[in-house]
Amino acid sequence: MMNNNLIPYKENIFTKISKYFQKIFSKKIANKETKLEFNQIKNNFLENIKIPEDTELNRLKKLQLQYDNGDIEEDDISEEDIEKICEMYEKETEELNADTEKRKIHIAYMLKELKNF
Repeated sequence: MMNNNLIPYKENIFTKISKYFQKIFSKKIANKETKLEFNQIKNNFLENIKIPEDTELNRLKKLQLQYDNGDIEEDDISEEDIEKICEMYEKETEELNADTEKRKIHIAYMLKELKNF
């Protein structure tokens, strides 16, 4: 009859070294996968919170600045751009007037309080 016992496994120096390297590299691979997942989540988050730029508005503001600085003349700007820039000026004027009105009301309130004091 034959003895069917398993052959005892003896660990020698080479198997210890190979297990050590396998252990190290398996951790690095797991860390790399974790970092990749984290970077993907981070990129998705950054894309979600990014505010898209209005390129047309930026272009008009550059034209407005160049016109205000005297770099370009009114003849160099197209009629459509002139109309859009005029609308921008009107919006800015309305915002300034509203802000000025708020400040007047606040100053009047402060003067009234000082008189009552």
